[in-house]
Amino acid sequence: MTNERIILLHRIRLLREGVIGSKGIHEFRDYKGVPYSYEMPEDIYTAGAWLKQGYQIKPGETACAHFPIWKYRTDWSSRPPTRTYYMKDMNFFTADQVTPLAEPELYGTAV
Repeated sequence: MTNERIILLHRIRLLREGVIGSKGIHEFRDYKGVPYSYEMPEDIYTAGAWLKQGYQIKPGETACAHFPIWKYRTDWSSRPPTRTYYMKDMNFFTADQVTPLAEPELYGTAV
């Protein structure tokens, strides 16, 4: 199972438990044309993923979810380099738990 699938299943569970909110209703039709709809759970990310998007976790916030996802380690000493995959528990946060990173002050920069 991929990380995307693992996270989606946990997001659905968290939505049903009322821990996270919904992004709205997703409507689609299957290959026979039968209409379906369901609530899309809001996105959750790790602290590192939020940092890459330009956000930081608010001070004092605790994770809304904690579950294992796939990580890997590359062994560069072997030829060819090999990757070792393992499961690691990670903390996940919602958009309500983050703030945008402040713009760095530019002191003494020449134009």
